[in-house]
Amino acid sequence: MDINQFLIQIGRTQKQIERLMNRTLPIKAGAEAKTHFQQNFIKGGFVNNGLKPWKKSLREREGKKSALSKYKTLLSSRTHLFRSIAYIPGNGMVKIINPVEYAAAHNEGATFVVKAREQVLHFNSKGRFNRDNKRAKYAQKVNIGSHQVTIPKRQFIGESHELNNKITNIIDTELRKLINP
Repeated sequence: MDINQFLIQIGRTQKQIERLMNRTLPIKAGAEAKTHFQQNFIKGGFVNNGLKPWKKSLREREGKKSALSKYKTLLSSRTHLFRSIAYIPGNGMVKIINPVEYAAAHNEGATFVVKAREQVLHFNSKGRFNRDNKRAKYAQKVNIGSHQVTIPKRQFIGESHELNNKITNIIDTELRKLINP
């Protein structure tokens, strides 16, 4: 092989490496990440240096036999949160997303206040409860059901040592294919 053939070979390899970095690896890494994060739902916890199990849901802790009791934490018959994990490949990177509006609350944990709903109570002249608006002498608005809700952290997307090892293996395999055809 002379110098010209060597330069041609380097040029071909450089284009293949660019294609590998900008297209092939982001797609393969994204698919692997999506599978890894979906496995967290099946295992019932977050895998990062071993399984870190989630706090059990109320329906699992109570042990009642109902239609919902057969589903694990964060899963339901629709599996909406599970199915919504997606990846967006880019040049030399991949972005893992879950566009469901409550995904961040489950992944990071959250505390929020559920606003009270107002109900108008009507009273008759004797001060007793009366639902007939025509006979009511006065009305009073009462807040009903205002309370605080805490969603525990049940991380399913995030930095994972095991996932990083899987992606490193994918990169090694693809580079070996490129170097040793």
